[in-house]
Order: sequence, then structure tokens, then C-alpha cells
Amino acid sequence: MDTIQRKGLYMNAPLPENETERLAALRSYQILIHPPDTEFDLLTALASQICAKPIAMVGLVDKDRQWFKSKIGVSIPKPGGTFVLCHAILQRDVMEIDDASADKRFADNPLVTSSPNIRFYAGAPLVTKEAARLASCACWIASRGS
Repeated sequence: MDTIQRKGLYMNAPLPENETERLAALRSYQILIHPPDTEFDLLTALASQICAKPIAMVGLVDKDRQWFKSKIGVSIPKPGGTFVLCHAILQRDVMEIDDASADKRFADNPLVTSSPNIRFYAGAPLVTKEAARLASCACWIASRGS
């Protein structure tokens, strides 16, 4: 099974069945070539409020890189960083993980095993009208009770 572990990206997850089409749709929106923008920042802030979690982000995964289109509450390496938590892009609905350190998809991810020590994760795919899952919008906490 091919996984998203290419050119320095770390994501212990299978590639979507429609990965070629997903990547083409992602590129067609040209959101990878533009810097973070207000609309995505508003979506990220809303997700943080709805989930009542201090950390939220919109993450994009291209063939060779990750891109945090928007993030609040955490300082993670700029685009091209090595570790992703974008598993929600593979889901049809909201994905919720109460303890990332106990979930095999997340347990050995450096964002879980070291700073920021993510524990809770909730994410949902951002889907186009053509049903392509371009990104994930996720909220996390670094320890229980945050």
C-alpha cells in the first residue's frame, strides 16, 4: 500500500483512491501558490471556537509537500515541514481522536511524541463541489484538559 511518506512528509496513512484527481483539483484552485489569507484564517478561528480548542489549522497535502494554509495556537515549521496530521482528508465526516498517543495512525508521529505533544485531534475534510477532498481543517490540544 502506498502511503503519504514521500520527500520528507510523514503521514502514516494510505493515499486516497483518487489521489491523482485530488491533486489535480488541489492545483486547479491555485491555493498552494498563494500565502495564507483572511478567509482561511476565519475558517481556522471558527473551527477553534466550535471545538473549544486552542490549536486549529487548515492543512493541504500536495504530492511533495504539506502546506498549512492557516494555523492558530501553534508554531509548526513553515511549508515544507516534515510532519503532517491531515488524516481527516481521508474521511467523509469529522474524525475525532481522544488520545493521539494511543491511536496507531498518530502514535509515532513526532507532533505527538514531542512538542507540541498533541493528544486530542478532531478534523474534517474540506471538499469541493465535485467531491474532491482538498484539505483538512483540524483542531487539537497538546494535553488533556486544555
